[in-house]
Amino acid sequence: MLFAGALVFETTRMVAMQSQNPYCRDVIGLLGLPIDLIDLETTRQWATDAAGTDRRHWLSTVNLDWVVMAREDPSFRATVLRSDLVTADGAPLVKLADLMGVPLPERVTGSDLFGSFEDKGDPAQPLRVYFFGGRDTSAEDASRAFPQGKSGVLGVGGVNPGYGDLDALSRDDLISDINAAEPDLLIVALGAARAQQWLNKNRDRLNVPVIAALGAVVDFAAGSIARAPKAMQSAHLEWAWRIGQDPALWKRYAKDALFLPRLVSDALTVRRALKTQNEADLKVPGEISLLGDTLTLSGDLRGKDAAQSLAEALFTAQTKGHPLTVSLTDTALIDLQCVGIFLLAHQRWMDRSLPFDMTGGTASARTLLHLNHLPLSSRRMAIHKAQRSHHPSQSIPA
Repeated sequence: MLFAGALVFETTRMVAMQSQNPYCRDVIGLLGLPIDLIDLETTRQWATDAAGTDRRHWLSTVNLDWVVMAREDPSFRATVLRSDLVTADGAPLVKLADLMGVPLPERVTGSDLFGSFEDKGDPAQPLRVYFFGGRDTSAEDASRAFPQGKSGVLGVGGVNPGYGDLDALSRDDLISDINAAEPDLLIVALGAARAQQWLNKNRDRLNVPVIAALGAVVDFAAGSIARAPKAMQSAHLEWAWRIGQDPALWKRYAKDALFLPRLVSDALTVRRALKTQNEADLKVPGEISLLGDTLTLSGDLRGKDAAQSLAEALFTAQTKGHPLTVSLTDTALIDLQCVGIFLLAHQRWMDRSLPFDMTGGTASARTLLHLNHLPLSSRRMAIHKAQRSHHPSQSIPA
């Protein structure tokens, strides 16, 4: 565990590095979504540091329902992939990561994060929060519940935008009111899917350093609904409490429960693929080579140093503004950190309407990529493209 001073330095460095290279993240691919390897206190400090910048930072807290929705709705999945930090909000995700053999530091829920802002923030320099959405007058009530000097949170405004489509909820007057309040953090509660799409639609209009869809936080903060007792949270029974307060939620939880066996199966397949790579008697140093529009990976590319090298190579490729083919040789050993960075890169290429393709690789490497819904072409194509390319090469030892 880092001491307070060291933690502040580390998170300040994280925020600065992300502003220079969006792939510089300690992130893994978890069944198609990026999850940052971060604990609650580091997340709080990251958000606090981000609040002091003039750059917008999108925070997403992913639970099991988000994973299910991401499988069914590519546009929703894209909002998570565009986020600057993604935490695991939900015990099932922590368990799935354990099944894959890649434990997460801890569960970081939106509610716990907001509570840490309140309890551990500085009342003399509170985090300025604007609440958008929630039930009835919850947003206004939540803002009034956090006056100046009482905690590490200061409510600076709140509004329930009412009903309507995204355009109706994105009126100029609503955006202007948010910006005029000069919040450090905007919490949006319109239901997960709509909140993420609202943030995606309006992020470039929002002059707010940290934006997040934190679900029931607005209602919890207002006191309109109560969070589950600590004992139920510890027993992972918060879902039962939520159904008791809002019976309509049973449909969502039932749907997620039906989807869970498939996710468990995928997680175990990932574990086997990682085990196969770990057992490979192959001692080839990792190397990343950018040759024209082809990024070739070979050797052992597992661990933080290799992930950093991959982040640098992808950022270099991104600056060219060209299509990219990622070619994995038969010696390439990758881990879920590599996969997580590839997920981020694939979305950025898609956002620029540029082709992003992945070819080659061992069966186990291709399994990791496939179960994270990355684009895979035939292994032969990688060889063909490499043979016909005659551009200058840039090699980066991993």
